Amino acid sequence: MNMDDSELIRQFDSCQKSSVKGDTEALLDLGRYYCLGTVIDDPKAAFECFSKAAEAGNPEAVFELGMCYFLGIGTERDRAKGYNLILSSSENGNHDATSFLGSAYINGDGVKQNLEKGVELLTRASEMGNVFAMEELGFLYGTGKGVQQDEDMCEALIDSAISLDGTLAKFYRARHLLESEESTEEDKARGRELLISASDDEYPLATLYYMMLCSQQDDVDEITERGRKILKQSDDGNCLLEAGQLMLLTMGTNGATEDVIRILEKAAESGANEAFMALGDIYADRNSEFFDRSRSFACYMKAAENGVVGGTSATTFSPNRICTRAQTVTFLWAAAGRPTPEEGGTDFRDVSANAYYRDAVLWASQNAITSGVSNNQFNPDGECSRCQVVTFLYRLMKLGE
Repeated sequence: MNMDDSELIRQFDSCQKSSVKGDTEALLDLGRYYCLGTVIDDPKAAFECFSKAAEAGNPEAVFELGMCYFLGIGTERDRAKGYNLILSSSENGNHDATSFLGSAYINGDGVKQNLEKGVELLTRASEMGNVFAMEELGFLYGTGKGVQQDEDMCEALIDSAISLDGTLAKFYRARHLLESEESTEEDKARGRELLISASDDEYPLATLYYMMLCSQQDDVDEITERGRKILKQSDDGNCLLEAGQLMLLTMGTNGATEDVIRILEKAAESGANEAFMALGDIYADRNSEFFDRSRSFACYMKAAENGVVGGTSATTFSPNRICTRAQTVTFLWAAAGRPTPEEGGTDFRDVSANAYYRDAVLWASQNAITSGVSNNQFNPDGECSRCQVVTFLYRLMKLGE
């Protein structure tokens, strides 16, 4: 146990002792400990703590209790009751409640969408110093949703949120600095710094984005460290799958580590069935320390059973064959759930109407995952380079945001 764990347990024990004496702040903190599972994961105990503190008139506890009802944490889900409690907390000056209500009205989550009211509530919460409200309001001004688009206002709100250590704001600014063609080397260094900070805040998308940068630079040590982080940060199968794939692109199947296997296994357990393909590739590599024909076969069979990929014949899979551009795009299309592309043909002259990969290429083209090798050529039989795979994965990741 490290010092941080010891201090956390000391604070938890202190909250328990104070809560017995009726200390509402201690009850509130104890409820949060139970809710977040930082020491003990007990949603029902969290609900009970918030209920006691709310009965004593603590507005923050009223908000937390409302969230329990709204999300069904430690009690039966009751959105109407949750909304009324959150509204009461907001009216009593709780900026977290005001921010939550603003976001709910913007997105129509549990209430009828009302952009004007949402912006009004987010503005009020932002003026009260709420970081999440600053971030969401900044995004709204950046996109023009519910307000007149205003880049200066967007930047000012994001700056304010970053000054208060806002994770989403740091990620937003990092991507802008790293992707803008106008960014200087100093800007890019600042973007990388903000991205690492957002990753250290336990934000999986920031970690995944940083892993992509590490993969492009063949930084095995850093991508391994971030891979271990995302294993703890995320239970999302697709997020974990992309992390594992980026690690494999950097290390190769022959250099795969136990960390990669753990990430891919968790991805598969979380429903990302295409992770079985990546695991199969590791076990199929004779130069891998994990070489195991029976495991490789089992993984490929699992992928086939789940419709991720078929073999190269009725009895062969050809795991060591280089993938073509058509095969790679088809794998990504299958990983995305085989979505039906929009009606219409394709401008690629070398993609026939009856090609097995036609829908996959059409979907990828319509969603800016690929633009082909020229205006009217896709080159379906060309080898898919490592760089192209990273690019396709990155664009697929952005599509899912």
